[in-house]
Amino acid sequence: MSILQTKTYTCIDNDDLSSNPLFVKGTVTMTVSGVKKEIYVDYCLDDNTLHEFSCDRDTGQKTDSEHSCANFKKSCRYGRCTSDW
Repeated sequence: MSILQTKTYTCIDNDDLSSNPLFVKGTVTMTVSGVKKEIYVDYCLDDNTLHEFSCDRDTGQKTDSEHSCANFKKSCRYGRCTSDW
């Protein structure tokens, strides 16, 4: 006799509550049944392009997208759109 255990997947984005998560270097943590499995950190592809990780509210899975910091009159540094040099 075998017992099937249901796995629970959770996605947590630490910059999700920010007024604009593109201005905060964030981290997405994926867990399976409470055990950390994968960590994704926002990063700059170049001086203008931010690679942003987030959580899909419908599926609970990690998503990622690219954003132009120039749209905010900023540059990409340290995993966020910023005016800091």
